[in-house]
Amino acid sequence: MRKLINTAKNATEIKVSVKHMEGSSRYKSEDYRWESWKAFWSEYTNNKIPQQNYFCPSCNEYKDDIVGEHVIYNDKMYITPICSSCNSRAVKDIKFRNTPFEVAFNKLCQFNPDELKKRHG
Repeated sequence: MRKLINTAKNATEIKVSVKHMEGSSRYKSEDYRWESWKAFWSEYTNNKIPQQNYFCPSCNEYKDDIVGEHVIYNDKMYITPICSSCNSRAVKDIKFRNTPFEVAFNKLCQFNPDELKKRHG
């Protein structure tokens, strides 16, 4: 049984390749009744909101300025925590935005704006 539990735990920690989402600034967390996208992420993943010394998977550095970033994985939208520097850079730098980076699958929270509007809009 322990082996099965450890296997399931390791499966959720598998890293997947994501890209920064283009045009995500049109989605404002307040429009969906969340204080921030990282608060949304925290609620739906049951993880604490990242505070200080959080490892940003986009730049591979430990940062204190964490935001909830919209990313694309398998043609679906997700939210994951990254540093605000990478978030800002993705808006301005097309090459950076289109460069994949790895995120643990358990750090992704699917974002479906239409479904959220129905529930919270």
